[in-house]
Amino acid sequence: MTVMNKLLYNKLLSLTLFICFILYQYGFNYHVSFGSLGLFITIILGYKYKTSIGINLSVLIPVLILTCFTFHLIKYGESAFFTRVLRYSFTAWALYFLLNSTRSILPPPEKLLLFIVCILLFVAWYQNYVDPFAKAPNELMALKTSYLDTDSFKEIIDSQLGNKLRASGLYTEPSVLSLVSSCLLILTLSYSTKLKVIITILILCTVVLSGSLLGYIGVLGFLFLNYKNEMFFNKKVLFVFVLAIPLGLFALTGLLEERAADSGQMIDSSTMARVVYPFVIIFENFRNFDLLGYCGDIYNHFLYLGIYDTPGNYPGHNGLLATVQAYGIFGVLMIFLLFKRLNSSIEYFIIFLIGSQSGNFFSYEKVFLMVYMVLVYRHQFHAKVQLIDNKLDDK
Repeated sequence: MTVMNKLLYNKLLSLTLFICFILYQYGFNYHVSFGSLGLFITIILGYKYKTSIGINLSVLIPVLILTCFTFHLIKYGESAFFTRVLRYSFTAWALYFLLNSTRSILPPPEKLLLFIVCILLFVAWYQNYVDPFAKAPNELMALKTSYLDTDSFKEIIDSQLGNKLRASGLYTEPSVLSLVSSCLLILTLSYSTKLKVIITILILCTVVLSGSLLGYIGVLGFLFLNYKNEMFFNKKVLFVFVLAIPLGLFALTGLLEERAADSGQMIDSSTMARVVYPFVIIFENFRNFDLLGYCGDIYNHFLYLGIYDTPGNYPGHNGLLATVQAYGIFGVLMIFLLFKRLNSSIEYFIIFLIGSQSGNFFSYEKVFLMVYMVLVYRHQFHAKVQLIDNKLDDK
């Protein structure tokens, strides 16, 4: 393959994976989606770049998962989730295999990124100020859910929230829009042109329109980690942080107060389900001597506790904590081994942010998002190091 052909191949590959990333929730069903397609493409590409530690961990983690399920089967006799556990074993293998490879992924073109951000911002604005029910059709989503059907969704919103709805953009819920926006921000921060500032501002506006706490955490986290070494030495960066931090705190306070007005409490049900309730379930597992977690239907298994009464309050919406819920002390070990093999604080934060968005840590789309973002970041990081080395050589 010539140098020109290789460059064209890498750009085409970058474009394909970026499209899979943007549309990861779309597809025929859970198993056939852009998210699963992106994961399989990445596995094929990453096989050539395998490492011994990647092979060892990608064998160990599925063994831990299957061991937890074996003890679950012995104690509870529930075999209905065997195929799901096998699927998680495969995706866990892919996650540890790819993140411990030497593969990296070329980021998308900056103008394409700007175009996508403009679309997300426009749709979020339209949903906030024109039509809150302008959503992607349920039949286009990989995971078909009844609450995405517009007619039934309108009835729920009208009866419970007084026709008030946060923007979800092209996705199923606001937290997904904010997650994608936050990931686009970390791609944006690697560029050096003036468009970077414009794209960053547009992403901030999109996160504000989504009203998602996850988005605020993601944006502030990525900005801080990316500029922490320059904060007190670059006047422009320092000015941005001096201006952004109080604005961010003001917006976050307004968000919490707005939710408190609707729910009667400062910490809303979404935050409770993602932060507080999962620890209750983990405590119950250990008190019940399920030291290797509970691999079955947690929702019905713990319903008697009375800490939730609807699927929306289900305490399994945090992927990292759900891993501990499902696999107990082995879940803690899995997370430790994953973070142990990451290379920087930004990579830690990528895994934390994506892993916390929903309760299925080892789903096709979740694993693809984590792998894609980390491998694109590594490509950008190596490019920056190479640029610095070249400048030093010139001197």
